[in-house]
Amino acid sequence: MKTFYRRNLPHYHPPHATFFITFSLSGTLPKEVVARLMQERDEYERRLLKKFTPKQIKEKLHDSRKLYFGKFDALLDRAAGNRWLADERVADVIAKAIQFQDGKDYNLFSYCIMPNHVHLVISLIEGVRRTSVRPQIDTRRAEARLTSLAQVLRRLKGATAREANKILNRTGAFWHHERSCRTGRGRIGSYYSLCFKQSCESRIGEELA
Repeated sequence: MKTFYRRNLPHYHPPHATFFITFSLSGTLPKEVVARLMQERDEYERRLLKKFTPKQIKEKLHDSRKLYFGKFDALLDRAAGNRWLADERVADVIAKAIQFQDGKDYNLFSYCIMPNHVHLVISLIEGVRRTSVRPQIDTRRAEARLTSLAQVLRRLKGATAREANKILNRTGAFWHHERSCRTGRGRIGSYYSLCFKQSCESRIGEELA
């Protein structure tokens, strides 16, 4: 498991938001498990909309997303599927790609590479020109404009998938196409990184025990 933590923290995505993102390997969780969890969340939130006033609902929905984000993360920790990120060579590719984009596409606060999924805490840099996440391989398309979190993650996942598949001598999907994401502003970004750091340190302790 690889981790990084920045101590001094400076599908419409709000400007100046901090994103706590989790994305996992292909085949980590069965599609029906993910679908069932999302259905459960949607039904729960529909009940909230009927029960609370518009003034109350924002906080209630925030709590709901926090709850189901945690449930999804717990499922990943217990999953028995692919664990390609446990290979040090593959983890190094992912870590270098994440670090290379820091200060270019995003400000990187924290990341943690688990055996079957990755956590990121980032904020996007508005209006910058893209750079390849593989500097030694692809610098020809450096003129495309950064427009969304989806583009940033698509480039990151696409480049790392190709390199990881070469290392593992395999073909096919490497990352699951979906990701879970929570957003926050200001001090919430610092809170995400602190909780994230504590969670990773706890897991390292469990692995070493």
